Amino acid sequence: MRVAVKFHRRAEPSLREWRDRILATPPGDPRMPQVLVDELVGQFERTQGLPPGCQWRRDLDPPGYVWRYAGDAWVHYLLRGPDHRTREVLVLGVTPEEPR
Repeated sequence: MRVAVKFHRRAEPSLREWRDRILATPPGDPRMPQVLVDELVGQFERTQGLPPGCQWRRDLDPPGYVWRYAGDAWVHYLLRGPDHRTREVLVLGVTPEEPR
């Protein structure tokens, strides 16, 4: 099954904050944020949107999955599909703490 990973516009502020945290961590390589985003997408593709350790959370707005991706990166996302052999992962935010 094909997996399409998309980032909702509501995720933009948290993605910028995540990028800034990554860049503030030595050595501050400007390529690192894109490397981590590419690996995040790859993880979703390899696991069909259900990486090990992800949890369904009804208490979030909107209800969705939470996954601790790496270090201080908690990802809140939705799964849609499969529709016509494609499952969509819609990322709603990346936060330094588990979403509450």
